Amino acid sequence: MVETDDGLFAVESTSKGEPPAVLFVLHQMGTLDHALALHRQITDGGGTSHFALGEPDLVLPDWFVEETRGAAIVDEPLQLIAADAYDAVVIQVPYDDLRGPEWSELDQDDAFIVYPGYAVWMVDWEHGAHGLPFFARCSLVLASSPFSRDGYLAAETRPTRAIWSGDPLMYELRTSELPEPEQTTILWAPHWAEKWVDERLGFASWKDTVHDVLKVARKNEQARFVVRGHPLMAVGDGGDARTRRAAKSFRRLLELPNVEVSTVSMKEDILRSSALITDGVSIIAYFGVTERPLAVVRLGNRWPPYNAAGKALVNASDTVASHRQLRKWLQKASRGTLPRNPETRELVAQLFPLREESPGARLLGALRERGN
Repeated sequence: MVETDDGLFAVESTSKGEPPAVLFVLHQMGTLDHALALHRQITDGGGTSHFALGEPDLVLPDWFVEETRGAAIVDEPLQLIAADAYDAVVIQVPYDDLRGPEWSELDQDDAFIVYPGYAVWMVDWEHGAHGLPFFARCSLVLASSPFSRDGYLAAETRPTRAIWSGDPLMYELRTSELPEPEQTTILWAPHWAEKWVDERLGFASWKDTVHDVLKVARKNEQARFVVRGHPLMAVGDGGDARTRRAAKSFRRLLELPNVEVSTVSMKEDILRSSALITDGVSIIAYFGVTERPLAVVRLGNRWPPYNAAGKALVNASDTVASHRQLRKWLQKASRGTLPRNPETRELVAQLFPLREESPGARLLGALRERGN
């Protein structure tokens, strides 16, 4: 192996067998947290995992490089797949238009394709949850819950096999120690979609809430504010007056000395934050594990397309339906006076139950069973 400039290791060949060898195909679309969690669980279980860049211009963030230092990134991954070098190829982006054509055309004749999900599903979009054409090309799907497993198997695009494994990132959070943050830290996690994929009302409200976050952050220098935008969220200078005004407030927010843009993993942001303000979606469930104060923005009491699990978790959280409520909640969060909420952790455990084994161990078990 030869070390590359980004701290990973390039390999030209590998061999499948025992321990099982797994290739992760990495993409931009906010799936690196889950890839990292599953990678750790596979290596903890005695398996071997390598990485391939699913896009030629993909730049891995520093936190991912540091967490995977010593792991292998393969040259010419498609050639290795054609040579039957891996027991499984893990693809976490199920949308064909967000993957390059070389990865979109891969199917079960080429490799044992595994889809482990990239989030706990809290959106009322059954086609995206279980009905995408990609799933029919999968040899194995790891489902975050029994409900989700049944959804995959009932769809016309059902994979060859689907098993309830639990969500990799959720498993790590629920089996980790949760020490109290050293500093009062408010995590703001705005969504990207003002309109959902089917033209229904989307989740994003950042263009309205950014002004309130700016006002409270200015007045509470003792508190740290961390901005973790959805990977698909974009802030530009164009658009209508509302958009330009929001972008201006966003820039001013980032200029404050007690405000930073996240440069760490989602798991690290969750562990270091004492409160979360968000408009969705899956981060509600992940942060709910901590029992720390959590508010969901629902200006005007609007309901974006949450499914039953999403609605249950939103109802168990604090909700802010007006700018006044939002500023009041942020003010209390900045002073550390909001109560804990054990109901969210209990509800997450009911909605997204874990197995005794990690999702990575479940995958290794399936691969070893297949090899016997």
